[in-house]
Amino acid sequence: MPWLILKPTEGPVGTEVLARGTGFRPNVSLRLQFEDRRLKSITTDNRGSFVLRFEVPAMPYGERDVVAISQTAHMEARTTFTIQPRITRVDPAEASPGDTITICGTGFGAEEPIEVRVNGETIDGGSGARTHPDGTFTVTLTATENLFPPTPVVVTVVGKTTGASAQSEQKIEVKPSP
Repeated sequence: MPWLILKPTEGPVGTEVLARGTGFRPNVSLRLQFEDRRLKSITTDNRGSFVLRFEVPAMPYGERDVVAISQTAHMEARTTFTIQPRITRVDPAEASPGDTITICGTGFGAEEPIEVRVNGETIDGGSGARTHPDGTFTVTLTATENLFPPTPVVVTVVGKTTGASAQSEQKIEVKPSP
């Protein structure tokens, strides 16, 4: 019976994962799938094993199936990888009042409403914000001296359906108007 083991078994989109499979027939072609996405093709060695690395594709939050399939040998091994949310970008690091601050993230629920907080305060610019079908999002806020003081700020995004959350500490300096 074939086995598939991943290391790590959880992480955000973009995580590099080591996949090890064993128990397949020797020298048989396999394809590795992450949910319904074909990631890589590989041939087992003369003992019916394989090792490969892959990067977790953009997918919504939660447990996802990873499957190694040999159609010719009618064998498969499956396991799961848990997608965790992550804030991928908060920029620019320097702005003037009225400039746009962009916050991006991934690994939240599909088409999920999200709440954006800066230093624990929910921001109006985040109301009505939703993720895309793949769990990614982009939110823009208007820079003010009160919202982004010249000390590191903690940006938190929370999925209103899944409860998934991610934080990022950033220093965003909003320079006073001349």
